[in-house]
Amino acid sequence: MRVLVLSDNHRITSTIYKVIDKVQPVMIYHLGDSEGSVMEIAERTHLPIHAVAGNCDFGREALPKSLVVSLGNRQILLTHGHLYGVKSGYERLVYEARERGCDTVIYGHTHVPEIEEVDGITVMNPGSIELPKQFDMMQSFGIINVDDKGNCEFAIRYWDDGEILWRPYRD
Repeated sequence: MRVLVLSDNHRITSTIYKVIDKVQPVMIYHLGDSEGSVMEIAERTHLPIHAVAGNCDFGREALPKSLVVSLGNRQILLTHGHLYGVKSGYERLVYEARERGCDTVIYGHTHVPEIEEVDGITVMNPGSIELPKQFDMMQSFGIINVDDKGNCEFAIRYWDDGEILWRPYRD
């Protein structure tokens, strides 16, 4: 099973549909700042979407601020991240995940992709599919592959002129 992880598209959806066609996910996690596009994506793709509100969503869709989901053998906290000070560090985010019984937390807000292990918690940010801010300014997204035993593999991928790039997300 494959889950596509998106964040911070800020209403722009042009690349999202191209990525969906290439990745062929069975589900989408959207981590906020969709600015009203989550329902459009769900209707157009017919894929289930677990989504949370970001700091720019302003009630356009009735989305929770955070959500705990089970995927394979993982308990995952989905959040945008702005309420946990993610631009200053992971401490509050990791604490919240642990308090909620999660071994993984996936967030957005920074527009910068990353995957880290912090105090036994997997921390993932897919970056931004439309408005990236990392050093190379490449559009990015996350993929979670789940095998038959429930093991999850977390990955960052980049979109480059119709191709998905598999490369390190930082030098």
